[in-house]
Amino acid sequence: SPYGTAHAAAAEFAAHSVYPPLYPWLLAVSGGGTSLAAAHLVTAVLVMLAGAAVYALARAMTLRRGEALAIVTLCAVTRIVLLEGLELHSEHLYLLCWASAALLLAKAQTDTRALLLAAVAVGAAYLTRSFGLTLIASLWLWLAIKRPPRAWLAAAVTLLPLLYLAFTHSGNARYLHALIELY
Repeated sequence: SPYGTAHAAAAEFAAHSVYPPLYPWLLAVSGGGTSLAAAHLVTAVLVMLAGAAVYALARAMTLRRGEALAIVTLCAVTRIVLLEGLELHSEHLYLLCWASAALLLAKAQTDTRALLLAAVAVGAAYLTRSFGLTLIASLWLWLAIKRPPRAWLAAAVTLLPLLYLAFTHSGNARYLHALIELY
């Protein structure tokens, strides 16, 4: 965190972590690295923003307000949403990135800015969870099929987090190796 000194054990863990850094960075800059209350507040805000993004995506898919709200409500009361929120995991940030990318891609055929923002959201998903690699591959496939204007630029934007983690985050290779072994 830029606002304080990390505990030596926490600093050592962060230096050798196999997990992507976006959620920990978000916690660090918001004070969640030193305050459990701040960490829970950040996570609660992420849950609400993810719900809003899912609602907006459902509306963009032409669902009525009540149907979209029902989807968000059903998701919000599931065990996994509640437990992951209490455990301070990055799943809600990942969901926010995924739903935002999907929502932006709905507009991306005609709006280059939406396409680039979708690529940023996909890259952020990868910086949140290594499983975001599947979103990058999906976006590249979508770009190859739909061929929107500036598709090459959107693909390049998603390369940045890949390169960043490849060259600066040594634990990520171990995590991806373990993930590939599971599959």
